[in-house]
Amino acid sequence: MPHAFRVTPDHPAVPFLVRLHADLGGQILENRKEAKRLADAMIHVEAVIRLFGPAYQVGRIAARRRYKGNGVFKRGLSYAGRWTCCGRPKGR
Repeated sequence: MPHAFRVTPDHPAVPFLVRLHADLGGQILENRKEAKRLADAMIHVEAVIRLFGPAYQVGRIAARRRYKGNGVFKRGLSYAGRWTCCGRPKGR
């Protein structure tokens, strides 16, 4: 018979979850402020683009995401390069 899990307010995980919830809420607020600042900067850049070319359609500029690199697996690492850190396996 499986043991039933009972959720109680005095469970040891509850204070950690409350702190985690507060931290996530703070991160959301910080990201909203950062998004506002970036949107304002984008408007200024669009204004400068229009100074150089009033007919330029800034709405056609596609947003791109920045590539966040992986510290372990570098970009363009070939499958054959996997043994460089560990040495070649025996028999090959």
